[in-house]
Amino acid sequence: MDNKVNQKFEYISSDSLIDIESNFKVEAGPGAGKTTWLVNHIKNVLNKSARLKKSRKIACITYTKVGVKSIINKLKDTGDQVEVGTIHSFLYKHIIKPYIHLIKDDYDLNIEELSVNDENVFSYRKMIAWIKDGGHKLHYLLADCKLTQQNLVNLYWKLEGDKCVLKVRKHANYNKKYYIKEKEMYFIRDYSRHQKDYLKYKKQYWKDGMLTYDDVLFFSYELIKKHPEILRILRSKFPYFFIDEFQDTNPIQTEIIKLLGKEETIVGIIGDWAQSIYGFQGADVTQFQKFSLGDMKYCEIKDNRRSTRQIINILNIIRGDLNQKSPENKIGDEPYIIIGNQLNSYKKAKKILNDKSKNLYSLSYADITSNEMKLNSKEIKVDESVLKNDIVDEIINEESGNRPKQIVRVIKAIEYARQNNFKESIKNMTRVYGTEKDKENIKKALIALNNLLSTYDKFKNSSITEFYNKLKNNIKLDIKKISKGRIKTFYDSIKYTDVVLWIKINEDNSLHRTIHKAKGDEFDNVMVIVKSKIDEEFNEDKDLAFLLNPDLSQENQRVYYVAVSRAKKNLFINVPELSSENAKKLKNCGFNVVYV
Repeated sequence: MDNKVNQKFEYISSDSLIDIESNFKVEAGPGAGKTTWLVNHIKNVLNKSARLKKSRKIACITYTKVGVKSIINKLKDTGDQVEVGTIHSFLYKHIIKPYIHLIKDDYDLNIEELSVNDENVFSYRKMIAWIKDGGHKLHYLLADCKLTQQNLVNLYWKLEGDKCVLKVRKHANYNKKYYIKEKEMYFIRDYSRHQKDYLKYKKQYWKDGMLTYDDVLFFSYELIKKHPEILRILRSKFPYFFIDEFQDTNPIQTEIIKLLGKEETIVGIIGDWAQSIYGFQGADVTQFQKFSLGDMKYCEIKDNRRSTRQIINILNIIRGDLNQKSPENKIGDEPYIIIGNQLNSYKKAKKILNDKSKNLYSLSYADITSNEMKLNSKEIKVDESVLKNDIVDEIINEESGNRPKQIVRVIKAIEYARQNNFKESIKNMTRVYGTEKDKENIKKALIALNNLLSTYDKFKNSSITEFYNKLKNNIKLDIKKISKGRIKTFYDSIKYTDVVLWIKINEDNSLHRTIHKAKGDEFDNVMVIVKSKIDEEFNEDKDLAFLLNPDLSQENQRVYYVAVSRAKKNLFINVPELSSENAKKLKNCGFNVVYV
C-alpha cells in the first residue's frame, strides 16, 4: 500500500523539533515515541508562541481515553493552556453544547436532556413507535424483527459530497435475502431501500435527548456548515490543533479538521496507516494517507524505542514499507509460536517466563476470547458449546418486554464492577430501576450492586432462571418470576457465565484484553491468541497470513500487527494447530516453535 501519496517526507527522531507555525503530518510506526514527540512539540509551542493567551489554548486530540491519560501525564506542569481530550468530547464541549439550540427544532432534539452513548442502543419500544409513525409501509419490518434490529443497531453517518447521509453498516445478515410468504408468492424484502426512513427512528431517541458518538459528529458538522461563524470562534480559541492517532479518524472528523485548518489555526496530525484498525466504527485509513493542508511539513520517525530487536525483526517481516530499528539496540529472547489450546498455551508461556512476578497479557481479536481467558483464569470452566452463538443476542430476541434487557443490564453492571469500572456499572444498574439520573434509582443501584458482588460466588455457576428469580428478593426488583413454559426451558439451559462470555466491557484493566482495547498501551510480555472466526474452522494459511503472507492493506492483518507491536520484551503467538511446513517457515523468521 502506498502510504506516502506523492508527499515528500523528511526523516526525524522522536527528539527532533520542527517549526511551530507550520502545519505538519508525522508518520511513525509502533514504539516510535510519536506521543512523546507530540508532547515535546506542544511544550515547544508553549515556550515560543506569541499567539497563546489565557483565552487561547492548544487543542490536543487523541482517539482513546487511554491516549488522553497518557498525554496528560506526560504534559504534567504545562498548566491549563493545553486542552486534551477525545474528538467526541471536544466537539460536544465546544460545538454541540453551546450551539445545538440553533438547529434543535430541525431534528426534534430535546436539548434539556442531552446525553451521549458510545454506541447505538436498541429499544423495541422505540422501534414500534417509529414503525407507527411511518405508517402501513413499514409494518412488514416486524415480520423480520431480528434483521430490522440489526440494521438499526448498525446505523451510521456517512459523508457523501458535503452532506452527511444515514446508512446501515454491513453486518452478518445484511446481504442475506429474506422471503416472506404472502398469497402463495414470495417477495424479496429490500431493507436498504428504506434508509430514508431511518432518520425517523433516530428522532425517537433525539426526542429524549439521546445522542450516539456518531450523532455528535453529524450535529457538529451540520452546525459548522450552517453556521460558519462557529469555525471563526473555534479558530480564535485554538490557534493550534493537534491530533494524535489520526489514522483512526473517519471522513466526517477529517472534514471538520480541514475546515478548521483553512485559515489561522495550525493543524498537526500524527499517526500510522498500518495501525488503522477501527474500520467497523467508520475509520478510513486513506484519511491519514491523503491528508494535506497548505504549507504542510511531512515527517517520518523510523525508530522503535519500545521493543527488543528480536520483536522488531518480526514487525519488519509483517510490514514491508517501514524498516524499524532499535536506537538503543535492545536485545531480548526470540519470540515463540505456541501450538495448542489457548489456556494451556498461556500456562506454557508463563512457565517459559519462569517468573511469577511477571505479568503476561493475552490479546485477542474477539471479546468472547478475552472473556473466556478471564473466566478460565478464575478457574471458572467454560462450556465450549456456548462459544458458537451470541447468547446475549439470543436472550434479547427470545421474548419481547423488559425482562431480557433487565437480565443483560444486571449482568453488565456486575461485570463492570468486577473490572473496577464503577461508572459504567452504576449506569447499567440504575437503568434497571428506571431513569438513569434519578437519585433514588442511583441509591437503589448502589445497594443492589453491593448485595450482588458480596454473593457473587453463590450465583456465578447458576442458570439464568435461578439467577433472575433471586433478583426479586435480593435486590428488591419488581419483576415477575420465571416459573414455567418455553421461556423457563430456555433460561434453564443458559448459565450466568455463558452470558458473561458475550458481554462486551468497554474499558478493561484485566490481563486478558481484546487487541482493540489494548491499542495505545504497551506491555513487557504479550501472548497474541490467533483463532478463526466463531463460525469457521481454523485455517492457518488464512488466519496466520499476517506472518505467512503479509498484506497490511487488509484490516484484519493490521489488527494482528498492532497486537504484536504491543510487546516490549517477550512475545508469544498462540495458534491451535500448525503444519510442519509452516512451522519451518516461522522458525526461519526467528520464532521458537513449541507444542503443548
